[in-house]
Amino acid sequence: MTSPPIPLHIIRSHTAALSTAIFNPDNSLLYSADQEGWISVLDLRVRRVVCHWKAHDGGVLGLAEWQGGLISHGRDNHIHIYSPLKRPFLGRDPPLIVKTLDVNSLNFCSFSLTPRSSTTTTEAEGFLAVPSLTDSELADIYHLPSCKRLHAAIGFSPNKDATEEARSGLIMGIHLAWYGSRLVLIMGFEDGRVEVWRCAESGEDQLWDARSGRDPLWAKVWAGKGHNEAGMLIASDPPIDKIR
Repeated sequence: MTSPPIPLHIIRSHTAALSTAIFNPDNSLLYSADQEGWISVLDLRVRRVVCHWKAHDGGVLGLAEWQGGLISHGRDNHIHIYSPLKRPFLGRDPPLIVKTLDVNSLNFCSFSLTPRSSTTTTEAEGFLAVPSLTDSELADIYHLPSCKRLHAAIGFSPNKDATEEARSGLIMGIHLAWYGSRLVLIMGFEDGRVEVWRCAESGEDQLWDARSGRDPLWAKVWAGKGHNEAGMLIASDPPIDKIR
């Protein structure tokens, strides 16, 4: 058996176990977060921590870069949206929190963020998917930067057929992306089941709640069980014709 490769660098910027780490788009920064709620920003050009702050009470579930700033999701049931990081990094003051979303973090499932595929405004827009506020087996979608909940309780079915499989438990992994001009939501559940849901054409901006009895805006287009345990992380190849 061959030995594992030797790391080029060992970066020590946390005292607690890491929970997530991502690179920024040009690979100049590494964002990391730990189980005690701390976030660290490492400048890879000089391999130094340039910002380090306590972001959440409890572990951080996920991070994403948005318009030069960060979005962080904690086990304290909050998603924070931060102001853009200032450059050059003359100090280590944390970025300001611009907005906070109250969310459901019972699942330990991080959010999924996708930018709008096209926009008629000069302001960048995006969509953010998380487990539903009221039912951890369902999903909600919010608009950015307004933080307005557009779609609620995706996955809700008021009239389940007797032959339909029972619900698959809590959502443990979630992924939001575009398939052509439509939003697609992929959810991984506690029992290892995966479901793919597709939004109606031009339906992403409609206010809709699956429990309202209105015509369905989202439709399940595929379901399967690929794991015996919970599906914790989901990604897709663009366009979405493969599921990992």
